Amino acid sequence: METVGLGFCFEDLPIGRQFKTIGRTVTEPDIVNFINTIGMTEVLFTNLDFLKNEAGFKGRLAPGSLVYCLAEGLLANAGSSAAVAELLASLPSVATPVSRNGSEPKTVAIPAPVAAVAPVAVAAPPASAPAAAPSSAVASTAVADDEPLLLEAYIDSVRCTTCNECTNLNNKMFAYNADKQAYVKDVKAGTFQQLVIAAERCPVSIIHPGTPLNAKEKDLAKWVKRAEKFN
Repeated sequence: METVGLGFCFEDLPIGRQFKTIGRTVTEPDIVNFINTIGMTEVLFTNLDFLKNEAGFKGRLAPGSLVYCLAEGLLANAGSSAAVAELLASLPSVATPVSRNGSEPKTVAIPAPVAAVAPVAVAAPPASAPAAAPSSAVASTAVADDEPLLLEAYIDSVRCTTCNECTNLNNKMFAYNADKQAYVKDVKAGTFQQLVIAAERCPVSIIHPGTPLNAKEKDLAKWVKRAEKFN
């Protein structure tokens, strides 16, 4: 008998499948509790007068990360917990935000997948030889190397203040949507250096450079280091 409520594993989902979850209203308590919990108490989320009269936004803004969390919850409630658990198990080591003493982060190691090991055949001793004490045959276990985790460059567009910093830097890489909010139009239209510079110039720090696409780019190690705090 089929068990429902566990969702699907990734290999069970056909390419191109689409579905819709139930809706969810983002309320004022949702925004207030979220920004206070994670410390995102910037002016766009705490000063409605600034939002209306200076930033030029109509209505209440919610952090993009809040939307991601709500979407994940809707997906889990739709019965996709098995797929979510499989995704989390495939990730490399991650840092939790609070340690046991409540101050510094700690790293939780997620085991790498272990390759299957074929049975080991142990030859029987010759008939004329005296019986030897049993010995255990140990087979070496091959551990698959962790593949590097590639991060895609993106912008938290909902928090964009339309400052023109990124579009002035490279208007082929960055562009505005219909709401005058910036997004990464074509990451291949510029360099990783430009992604990092745009992130550094952004007044609300919403540009995430991700992982460089060109491993041969000049001074790449320097730009990767400067990109760390934005990813």
